[in-house]
Amino acid sequence: MLSRNYELMFILDPELSAEDSQTLLNRIQGYLTESNGQLLHIEDWGVRRLAYAIQHRREGHYYLLYFSMDSVKVPSFERNLHLVEGILREIVVRTEKVPEKRQQTLPQAIEHEAEAPAEPEPEAPAEEEAPAEPEANAAADPEVEAEAPATAEAESE
Repeated sequence: MLSRNYELMFILDPELSAEDSQTLLNRIQGYLTESNGQLLHIEDWGVRRLAYAIQHRREGHYYLLYFSMDSVKVPSFERNLHLVEGILREIVVRTEKVPEKRQQTLPQAIEHEAEAPAEPEPEAPAEEEAPAEPEANAAADPEVEAEAPATAEAESE
């Protein structure tokens, strides 16, 4: 049996209470250990707007989970995830690279995310306006002037 690394992205219903979310995360971890899988890394991406409505929801709470598991047991793990109420969408894909952050259990990840202050987003650098020199130089360039009448003639035909 060959153990491989996998990535699980799932979206929880954002209207679930913190207690219900924790229960679902514990259930997912239970399915993982039941299938002899090992949790490698988890990331809580928070509540985000969905590209389209899923089960009449416009937002979802995203989680990204990395784990290793025997490839034969992945289909039953996916089937268990599909049957969990509260999960709007899930996808499991095989991956070669796994982030090198320390391993966390799902409950620890939730507690860690709740304790960590929100990181401010870095400000985007101000874009400098490009001077209008190319247009001024283009008018003085005889080749550009020669092309302009040809373009006007082509458009009139």
